[in-house]
Amino acid sequence: MTKKPTTTDFDVPRPGPTILDHLPQRALLRELKGMDLSNQDLRGQDLHHADLTGCDLAGADLRAVKLRGSNLADVYLASTDLRGADLRQVTMSFQCDDTDFGGADLRDGFIGVMDATDDSDPPSFTNADLRGCRLRGHLRGARFNGADLRGADFNGDATGATFSGAKLDASAWKSAERCKGDLTGAIPVGFDPTA
Repeated sequence: MTKKPTTTDFDVPRPGPTILDHLPQRALLRELKGMDLSNQDLRGQDLHHADLTGCDLAGADLRAVKLRGSNLADVYLASTDLRGADLRQVTMSFQCDDTDFGGADLRDGFIGVMDATDDSDPPSFTNADLRGCRLRGHLRGARFNGADLRGADFNGDATGATFSGAKLDASAWKSAERCKGDLTGAIPVGFDPTA
């Protein structure tokens, strides 16, 4: 049985001063829209319900960041590290290249992946909690290994996406299969996929 990662698994100390420390406290969540936060160390920051629409988060370290209920529409996430982040109930659409959501909590979120270039590395959702998540768009080659996908819904192209060790209930299994995901080694929960 795979242990669910915790924030201590990601060695995430409270970061020193960040770009966010220079914003007035009341304006913090309002003023993030469209900001360039690329290559910033935002580990462990509390940004729940933030509007990050159009932000450039390329190369940002967002390990264990709290983004519950945030709007991440049209964000750029190339090489962004979101391991262990709390992304429950987020609305997210992004163009990605090598984005790591490993161990992130994305329960009940909406994730739309925009078409990336042919040489882009697909996102990794390894060991992520995606229960009840709606996944849309281009998930070609994405890695869902060890993820909890019970109640998840796929709609788009998941050709070459891997699900080894991932937990899927009947509806998630059918939607991943319909989107051409590779379910070799996936773990059916509460049903027999051969029946």
